[in-house]
Amino acid sequence: MNLSYFISKRISRQQTGTFSSTIHKIAIITITVGLGASIVSFLIMNGFESTVKKKIYNFSSHILVRQMSDTPLDEKPFYFNKVDLIKHPEKYPMVTHVQEYAHKPGIIKTQDELMGIAFKGVGKSFDVESFKDNLVEGEFIHLQDSAMSPEVVLSKTICEKVGAKLGDDIIVHFFQNPPRFRKLKVVGIYETNLTEYYDSKVIIGDMKLVQRLNDWADSVAGGLEVFIDFDRFDRSQLHSYYMDTAKDNIWSSDWSWFEKVTESFNAWSSYDFEEQALSQTAEYINHETDYNQRAIPANYTFETVFQWLHLVSRQVVIYWRSYWLSYA
Repeated sequence: MNLSYFISKRISRQQTGTFSSTIHKIAIITITVGLGASIVSFLIMNGFESTVKKKIYNFSSHILVRQMSDTPLDEKPFYFNKVDLIKHPEKYPMVTHVQEYAHKPGIIKTQDELMGIAFKGVGKSFDVESFKDNLVEGEFIHLQDSAMSPEVVLSKTICEKVGAKLGDDIIVHFFQNPPRFRKLKVVGIYETNLTEYYDSKVIIGDMKLVQRLNDWADSVAGGLEVFIDFDRFDRSQLHSYYMDTAKDNIWSSDWSWFEKVTESFNAWSSYDFEEQALSQTAEYINHETDYNQRAIPANYTFETVFQWLHLVSRQVVIYWRSYWLSYA
C-alpha cells in the first residue's frame, strides 16, 4: 500500500475540529491556491507571448523576402511579380498572402522639431484589415491604381514628438542626391507599443512615392512580406523533425555527458512550434527562389524580442515543473 495515500486517508477521516483535520484543510487550501496561481501565470504568459507575436506579424509579416544587402533600409530593387512566390503560388500551400513594400529613410521637419524616420511604402495588395488592429485614430491611406496617394499613417509616438495630429500636413525630407521633400497628410495614427522597432521610427505611405523618388518602375519593390497559416503544418511531424535534428547535433558533438544532457533539456524546453514553422517555410522559399534573394523569418529579424519571450516563458515552465515535483 502507498504510505502517503494511507496517511492522508486516515487524516481525512478524523473528526471535524481536531488538529489533524485543521492541518488537512490548510494543506488543501495551500495546494489549491498554489495550483491556481500556477495556472493563471501560465495563461497570462501564453496570452502575453501571443499578443507580442501577433503585433510583430501584423506589422512586419511572418517572413520577409528581399535582395541580399548590408542594412535593412539599403534595399536593392527587384521585379516582385517575377518571384516564384507570385508566379507559382500553388507550390506554397502554407502561404496565405504576399504583399510588396519598400522603405525610404527621411526626416520629418517642423518649425521646432527634426526627427529621423523610415518611410514604409505599401501597395494595393497590403492587408489593411489585419493592420486595423493597430490603428487608434483615423483610417488607413487610400491607395489608388495609378495616382500616388499623398496620405500617411504616423505612430502615436511620432505624432507626440513632432506635434502632429489627425488631418495635419507634415513635411518629410528624404535622403538622396539631390535631396527631395514631400508634403503628406496625416490620415491615421497607429500604436503597437513596440516602440523600439516601429512606433519610434516607422511611418506608412504609398509605395509609389518611393518608386518615384528612386526612379523605379511600377513593378519594382524593395521586398515582399509573406504571411502563412500555422494550421497547415503537421505539429507532431514538425516537433519530431526538430528534436531529431537537435539530438543528432548535440550527441554528435564533443561535449561532456553532462553538457549533452543539459543541452538536450534546453532544446526540449525552448521548442516553439511557430518558430519552427517559420524557419521551415523560409528554408523552403530560399530553396525555390533566386540565389540573390533571401527569405528571412520574423524570429530572425526580431531575434532579441523572441529570445526575451523564450526567457520569460522558460521561467514559467521551470516554476510549473518545480511546483508539481514538490507535490509529486
